[in-house]
Amino acid sequence: MYWQSVKKIPNLYDDVVHIWRIDIRSLDQCYNRLEKLLLADEIKRADRFVFPQGRAMFVLSRGILRYLLSVYLKRNVNDIEFCHNSYGKPRLCDDGLFFNLSHSNDLILISFSARCDLGIDVEYMKSGIDFVGIAKRYFSLYEINQLEGFVGEDLCRAFYRCWSRKESFLKALGVGLAHNLKNFDVNVADGSENLLKDVREPVIDWHNWQMLDLSIDVDYAAALTIAGACVDVQGRVFSPNLLGEL
Repeated sequence: MYWQSVKKIPNLYDDVVHIWRIDIRSLDQCYNRLEKLLLADEIKRADRFVFPQGRAMFVLSRGILRYLLSVYLKRNVNDIEFCHNSYGKPRLCDDGLFFNLSHSNDLILISFSARCDLGIDVEYMKSGIDFVGIAKRYFSLYEINQLEGFVGEDLCRAFYRCWSRKESFLKALGVGLAHNLKNFDVNVADGSENLLKDVREPVIDWHNWQMLDLSIDVDYAAALTIAGACVDVQGRVFSPNLLGEL
């Protein structure tokens, strides 16, 4: 995927998905401005983080999410209200837009659609983990058989490809990791055409869903699942200049 730098936030059309890539290291001078966009209950949630890094990531990601939604919807940022489904997935209370957010290490990804629900996941790849052991505990037999064909660094990358693809699907479904990861299959190989292989549970019409790998950086794996058919997926780099006079 090509990540475009832009001077302003474009309109979001029905058949398009926007993905914003945010490097938090570029936001050092924006923290206080973004924190002011949060509502009182969000500040209380931020204050419950034990480590400063966790608080900073929440403030930055939630602040940018609020800002982008206010621009897309042409609303005051304080009028953006979030509700949650029974599994904790956030959504707009008035169903104005679909969105999903993920972060790992120094990166945040936020996806938006006017028509389809979404799930996005990004993972910073760490080595020295028992990848096959974790796969045998959580992944489907189809996926385990694929992973056992990789070794070394290739195994590490294959594992994180599989994980990001699976988690993006669960987030699009709206259930997150509460759902049994063995109830559906993804293809693990790099460059696979049909990333979503099979869904046994829940019983849904998933054949028109789209699952895409997102090219981020050599140290990251990322995937997007769209619960429906959208014509175009556009990636953009978020820069502090987009905050304007905020």
